[in-house]
Amino acid sequence: MNQGIYEELVTKVINYKLNELNKDTFQVKKTPIDKAEAAQILSQHIGKTIRHAFTLIKGEDVLETQIEIANKIILFLKEELKKKSLKMI
Repeated sequence: MNQGIYEELVTKVINYKLNELNKDTFQVKKTPIDKAEAAQILSQHIGKTIRHAFTLIKGEDVLETQIEIANKIILFLKEELKKKSLKMI
């Protein structure tokens, strides 16, 4: 999906706002994780972070912006998984 100027600005504003946030809100926790529980623990953490970030989005097109960002996250994951699967071969 090609971004227009409006979408590009919204993305930049969201990135700026996320970078401004109090570090206590988006803490990076460094705790040993059992490999068997890693997927569940990490996905819960990412889900909470994304849910909070989505509440910060304001304006007329909130739903469209949230969907666009969600799709970007999914595409990013897809590309990263492709890279990892190629390295495993």
